Amino acid sequence: MKKKWILLPVVLLLAGLLLGGCPSEPEGLPPKLGNADITFNLNGEYWYMFLEDELGDDFVRIESGNNYEVTIDVEEIDYVLWGCHFQAQLYYELPDGTLYLLAGSKNATPQNIADFGKKYRITLTAGDYGADGDDSEPEDSSAKQEEGGYLIPAVPTTPPGAIQKLRLIVKTPRWYVFGKPWEDQKQNPANAKDNWDVDYYAGEAEGSGLLGTISLRLKPNITYIPGDPVVVNNLDDPQTNKGNIESDEFLKLKNAPEGSILRVFCTANIVPNPSGGNNAKAGWNIAEFGVTFEYKQRGQNIATNVGIPTIFQGVPVPTNDPAFNFYSDILIEDILADAETELVFLNVFNGGAVNNMMIMTPFQLDLPPQILDLLDMFDQLKELDLEKLKEILDRWDEIKDFLDNQ
Repeated sequence: MKKKWILLPVVLLLAGLLLGGCPSEPEGLPPKLGNADITFNLNGEYWYMFLEDELGDDFVRIESGNNYEVTIDVEEIDYVLWGCHFQAQLYYELPDGTLYLLAGSKNATPQNIADFGKKYRITLTAGDYGADGDDSEPEDSSAKQEEGGYLIPAVPTTPPGAIQKLRLIVKTPRWYVFGKPWEDQKQNPANAKDNWDVDYYAGEAEGSGLLGTISLRLKPNITYIPGDPVVVNNLDDPQTNKGNIESDEFLKLKNAPEGSILRVFCTANIVPNPSGGNNAKAGWNIAEFGVTFEYKQRGQNIATNVGIPTIFQGVPVPTNDPAFNFYSDILIEDILADAETELVFLNVFNGGAVNNMMIMTPFQLDLPPQILDLLDMFDQLKELDLEKLKEILDRWDEIKDFLDNQ
């Protein structure tokens, strides 16, 4: 299948401090990006419309059950956003303005925004509404739909004539609404108010932006084959596998073929309504790959996360399982981007454990031209071209002789 990308080039002009009564940035930090094409409002949102007539062959229609990957490739980013979190949702809108949710909010990987250029990837599955519309209590789902101004469609596929939309969301380091006044926030007693050099609740977040590109694609269905196992060879905690991957084990990651993933096999302690610490729930992280020293942005580790999925192997993750087993596939290039020069630190938390890890490499088979010609001919048989069928049959002995001599 042809890979289709929707590219949204973002050209931002660097400017000085914003005018009009905004407080000065802390000393030593870069100025806020001005006149940004991608800027976030006081609800921490940026909306983009995928217009089929403008995108042409690059338009990708969202269809039920498919996985889609949103990539935010950041070159420069406002200091206000450091330590915050990216999320995304997919919608379609009918001509009468009715908004339907196609895929619920998912966190970016890594979920914590750095002060330097990085790639943030968000995988969304059409029909997986997560906490946005598929709660155990139907009234909770209805309340969230009413608050968000959307409906859940009977079939999560964009119908003809509807406009597809991406909602890119920023949450504060403490997971509150970016820019919303504190008295209007849905406050969590277990989660304190942000208290950093930025007052997210006094309008300082408004107009924050980034320099980079956003893309959306149908996530490719790649077949991986097992490679080398990877072990934590400098353990801090043998029970959870927390510690450093270093020396020869780290070289395995550095030398892995392009596009390889690290398949991380985990156990999580999933309980209803967790508060963190010794338990978790679907969608939470239980581990991360990063550096050993405390490199943080507004209290957040900049690391590549290992998260519990909401759906694993086609089945919703249970809400109560003290020893839920799953695996998470992490791009090795993302791990290396957050690693130190000679090692990467694996942190494990929220009652989780990493049982083992294995490098998985993309399955790539270089077929000889004769076989490629044959496969191409078979593909063309969909046109029911009898002349091409005759040509294939006439060449069969040639192909068979070639294979017999390999």
